[in-house]
Amino acid sequence: WIEITGKKKQKTELPVKDLKTMVEEYEKNGDVMIIRPAVSKGFSRLEKDKNKILSMYNDGYNQCYEKLGDIRSFFHIK
Repeated sequence: WIEITGKKKQKTELPVKDLKTMVEEYEKNGDVMIIRPAVSKGFSRLEKDKNKILSMYNDGYNQCYEKLGDIRSFFHIK
């Protein structure tokens, strides 16, 4: 179970499996912007291979750079 506080400051406890659905709904409504790895195959949360970690970091950096205009618009930054 994960506790979520939304815009209305209403606390909700959800099973983790429902969290993905809720986050996708917030993203669809434009309430949140999700930046997730395009590819995470072969990468674990406890990854120790420095090359894999660096590759994932660089992919995320490049993805954010490509979406910089969208990020600025979301936060109302010129």
